[in-house]
Amino acid sequence: MKNAETSAALKAAHTGDLVLGREPYQQQLRYLASREEAYRAFDQARTLAADGEYDVALSRINKAIALEPREARFYGQKAGIELSKKNYQAAISDYTEALARDPEYYNYYLGRGLSYSRVGDRESARSDLTRSNSLLPTATATNELGQLSLLAGDRDSAKNYFAQVAGAGGALADAARQNYINLDLEDNPDKYFEAQSSLRKGQFYSQITNRSGLRISSALVDFEATINGEPVRRQLRTGALEAGASRGLYPGWPLSASDTIDNVRVRVIDVKR
Repeated sequence: MKNAETSAALKAAHTGDLVLGREPYQQQLRYLASREEAYRAFDQARTLAADGEYDVALSRINKAIALEPREARFYGQKAGIELSKKNYQAAISDYTEALARDPEYYNYYLGRGLSYSRVGDRESARSDLTRSNSLLPTATATNELGQLSLLAGDRDSAKNYFAQVAGAGGALADAARQNYINLDLEDNPDKYFEAQSSLRKGQFYSQITNRSGLRISSALVDFEATINGEPVRRQLRTGALEAGASRGLYPGWPLSASDTIDNVRVRVIDVKR
């Protein structure tokens, strides 16, 4: 008797929740099958995009979206294809769709930030790239932030970003290092030149070596010393110097064995690229 009462109570409680019949079951099977087909199309799109077959890849990812419009990865994949095709506005739109479904994935902010940068919307680009780095720092986002800082005239921030990328290694490291040196060479030229001084042919002589890794049109070298108690100073330009090349300079200070020379300072104070 007690079991019969319990069974009746359960049926009454769940009558509204029970879905009976063949058609709802078949609908669920069809939905699951469509999801499988959607992810198969997604995988095909990824493979095609990796091979540079962007138009075919777009047709496959569009099919995936039509079958399963709630999946963020599908929109992210489509956005990446549009970005590769340089369809930046379309990429922005698709990344926005992806972010509406998954707002915490760094790569969607990264891709949209790059797309904003390419269309000249620097403020939106900086916002997205900074958000991307807050979720997962990447050399790509950091390097782009360096480029944006450079365009904005913020040399210190640009140098900081490029230094981070250069220090991290990877595909962007060499270019970032060159970008950093290009900026720092103007700010701190003496860091990138080696001066070796000696007595040659009865005169003070310095060999200036370019250690910057870059070709320069000329470096301005400042010579200072005290000879026999008298301060002397002169500035000379090296002329063009390839990376690693040296140039010998005479500031015009004749010296004999009886002369005393103190407080010698030879440094590069200006560089022309």
